[in-house]
Amino acid sequence: MRRKIWLSLIAIMLLGFAIRIYKITESPGGLYIDETSIGYNAYSLTQTGKDEHGVQWPLFFEAFGEWKLPVYIYSVYLTQVVIGPTDLSVRLPAVIYGSLSVLFIGLLVSEMFIKDKRKEWLGIFSVLLLAISPWHFQFTHAGFEASAAVFFLVLGLWLFFKAKNLHSGKWLILSIISLVFTLYSYNSSRIVVPVIGFILFIFYFREFNWKAWVAGILFGLIICIPFLKFALSPSGMVRAQMVSIFYQPYIYDPWKIFLSNYWINISPKTLFISGDPTIAHLTPFRMSLVYPFQAIFLLVGLFWCFWKITKEKILLLVLLLISFIPPALATLNPHALRGIFAVLPIQIISAVGLMNLIWLFKNRIIKYLLLVIILSVFSYSLFKFLDIYHNYYAPNAYTDWQVDKKIISNYILANGQKYNAIYLSDDYGAIAYWWYLKLDPQMVLRDKSNLYIGKYYFAADVNKTLWQPNSIYINQQMTDKKLITTIYYPNDQIAAYIWGN
Repeated sequence: MRRKIWLSLIAIMLLGFAIRIYKITESPGGLYIDETSIGYNAYSLTQTGKDEHGVQWPLFFEAFGEWKLPVYIYSVYLTQVVIGPTDLSVRLPAVIYGSLSVLFIGLLVSEMFIKDKRKEWLGIFSVLLLAISPWHFQFTHAGFEASAAVFFLVLGLWLFFKAKNLHSGKWLILSIISLVFTLYSYNSSRIVVPVIGFILFIFYFREFNWKAWVAGILFGLIICIPFLKFALSPSGMVRAQMVSIFYQPYIYDPWKIFLSNYWINISPKTLFISGDPTIAHLTPFRMSLVYPFQAIFLLVGLFWCFWKITKEKILLLVLLLISFIPPALATLNPHALRGIFAVLPIQIISAVGLMNLIWLFKNRIIKYLLLVIILSVFSYSLFKFLDIYHNYYAPNAYTDWQVDKKIISNYILANGQKYNAIYLSDDYGAIAYWWYLKLDPQMVLRDKSNLYIGKYYFAADVNKTLWQPNSIYINQQMTDKKLITTIYYPNDQIAAYIWGN
């Protein structure tokens, strides 16, 4: 690859990094509930070598009655070893994984379409589209586990096509390792990775000798054994039973619901207009997953995929189609997080469409003028999206991002030493308080089963017989206590009341 191309790819990656790191701990202003769980478990590991449940260096982490995969939590652990237990430590790995994914999608395209004379331009366009993608941004700006899964998938695919082009068994083994790491990163990969792995094996079996395949598959199976044992165990099935449409007693025709869910996720309305209204997106400020203007390039790219079918084009289409299966199998749709792997083929196919449209014109001046116009439109779309995200969405999504827990914790840290006991309403937010108050993990392990953790008491309702003198009560409606202060969200909405005796 030429030096200019390398510099272009790195420059765009740095742009993607800058977009994602900007206001990383301010917008949104608090950590999502899963982020606080990840952060506290990583903090507990740095202090005790155990998770919140006292399991020493676990491979899978119990949280909220289900289990989390290890890659992102241990990434946060490593970050905390370097910079300490801050909100930045929880989100920085996602930014890094996201930025590296931006770079490696370009490297993947260059290896995947190595015979195409325009592969370098295709790589640049793919990198650019992923760098500014609203879909990818939303899950690589905050601490989502899926950011690691996307990275290891694109890395694994790049390593595979590198191995194919070099006919190297060593690179093949590295590719399989990366794909296995994807399984250890995010649950949607349970469906996506086996299908993609099978297609790679069928399509490119003859590119490697049988010894390379045997060695790679055996090595992959060995490091995959703990995951397989977990995934097939009752613990590993908990999440599926919680969210799968096939386990819900009120759903009588799950296959009909599956088809409906699938269409909701892949529909142009979801992708280009309304976006994802679920999870931490419950505000009036809608953000599309893909820029509306990009629909033109995606359609042209899809036409290209069906024109002179190749193995690589089929692989892209399969990845696109199967990426929407995980959200379709679950309740709560559309669900951009569960369908996150679709972000890769969408950007690559769109990049192909963009390149083909520009190359329709032979005149170099017209070609570059069209490119400038297109880049200007994308720049405007990016700034509009970031404006909505930072100035409208994030300030109004305070409940989803537990901003109240952060503000309350800061108040307690500043004033809590004056009180004998602090009573906090536990609405699945206890671990957020553990995180923001940096409660000693040893104390949590010892006392949390009794609801009291040191001077803190966590319960949905405070038992009056347990009240102590000189205490404060937070998030409780008190009729016989004195109102000490009112906690407000950044937009001046009331977050909590603090009462005293």
